Amino acid sequence: MSVDYTYIVARLNAIEASMPEENWFDRLAGMKAESILSSLKEYFRGFENAESIYQFEKILEAEKLESFDLVSKLISSPDVLIFLRGGYDFDNLLSLWKANLLGGENERQEGEAPVPFGLVYTEILREAVNSETSTNLPFYMKEIFGKLSGITDKSQILMAQSLCKSAKWQCLLDMAPSTYARFITGCRIDLENIKSLIRVKRTDLRKTEQDYIWIDGGEIDVLTLERLFKEPEDELYSYLNTSRYSWLTAHGLDSETALWKIDPLILRQLFNIMFDSRYRYFDIGPVIYHLEIIERNITLLRSVITGKINRLPDDDILEMVENIMPS
Repeated sequence: MSVDYTYIVARLNAIEASMPEENWFDRLAGMKAESILSSLKEYFRGFENAESIYQFEKILEAEKLESFDLVSKLISSPDVLIFLRGGYDFDNLLSLWKANLLGGENERQEGEAPVPFGLVYTEILREAVNSETSTNLPFYMKEIFGKLSGITDKSQILMAQSLCKSAKWQCLLDMAPSTYARFITGCRIDLENIKSLIRVKRTDLRKTEQDYIWIDGGEIDVLTLERLFKEPEDELYSYLNTSRYSWLTAHGLDSETALWKIDPLILRQLFNIMFDSRYRYFDIGPVIYHLEIIERNITLLRSVITGKINRLPDDDILEMVENIMPS
């Protein structure tokens, strides 16, 4: 089913015009903890009736869900909705499957709290995990469910996580509704692989490479990732210098970059790639961009609020904000 994005993009552009700007987040980072709540009410309706800042996680989740629900109402194509929201179904399935494998009876019933941004009801996912049958699961989840069901050894959880992540991104590639959607999905896969490669090189989680670590489908092919894995970390940055992702190294990504700064840099690289998509009025590009803005703003708010709750110095909180969205 073809989607007319003209009206959808106009609606989303109007919403983005009313979102807080970069300097608002900077000011928030410098506020006293007791003043934050009143400032949040300026832009985020969920905080209007909040009595305490400690309710922020549920409120931020509700804000994100409202954005997904709005987009879902504007887009009637089931395939496009799978592309936009189906990835969360894989995350929720993995969460419930892990709880079932690791927990006792109570944990098997309750599981970890799944996020509400996907398309499949939690009850359906939990029933599938508990009954070990995929009858009621949508078509795009049946194959990975079969693979997870075949894993009964707790020592293989890392493999299961990698398999599920690969299945999620392959689903998004398959369901991508346009050339641009496939392109940006491939870029996101590359950025996920770059993050994984750096973390694997720096941590003891995996001492040897295994085929299921890398997500296939990006511009950086798996053979290149396997080669870079075997070489010193600096070889990765030399490679990135001549790739589409040279922005990363130009803006400070190297072997000395602290691990906590990698996610913000990756996010900024993604926005750098997506920048022109805001003007694709007849394509899904602005929809993808809009949802990424929502995700980024929520990440920023969570960083500021948790920093205030944990009494971090204002300069440290501001540094976190500027690493995600530089002023």
